Amino acid sequence: TLSNLEDNISANELGNADVQHLDWLDFLDREGKPAKQPTECFDRLVAADVVYYLSDLPALAAAVGAHLKPNGQGFLLLIERQWTGPLASERATPQDLATALRPYGEVKVTDLMAYCGTLDGQPMKLIELVRKSSR
Repeated sequence: TLSNLEDNISANELGNADVQHLDWLDFLDREGKPAKQPTECFDRLVAADVVYYLSDLPALAAAVGAHLKPNGQGFLLLIERQWTGPLASERATPQDLATALRPYGEVKVTDLMAYCGTLDGQPMKLIELVRKSSR
C-alpha cells in the first residue's frame, strides 16, 4: 500500500522520495478514452516484482513508456517464478514483460540470482528498457 511505501521512505530518511498513486490503465489507449499524458517524466524508473498477470502487461508497459524521458532507462526486477495451479496460464513471466516493453524502446534482459532473505537462491530477471529517443 502507499502508506507502507511512505513508512519505508521515512524509516530510510529519504528526503528526495515521493509516493503517488499511479493507475497503469490511465496510460493505455482504450476504446473511447485516449491515453493520459503523465505530469512528469523521468530519466530513470525502477520497479520490482510489479506484475503477476498477463492481462496487466499492456497497461504496465504503457505506464513505464509514458513516464520515461526519451533515452531514459527503466529497470524492472522480476522473480523467475514457476507458476502452478488453476491460474498458471494467466500468469506473466519476465519474458512476457520484456515483449510488452519492446514497442517503447530497446529491451535487454539479464539473468540474476537473489542472495537475500526469503529470495535466497531464487532466479530473477532484470529487464532494462531504454526509451526511444522520440515518442
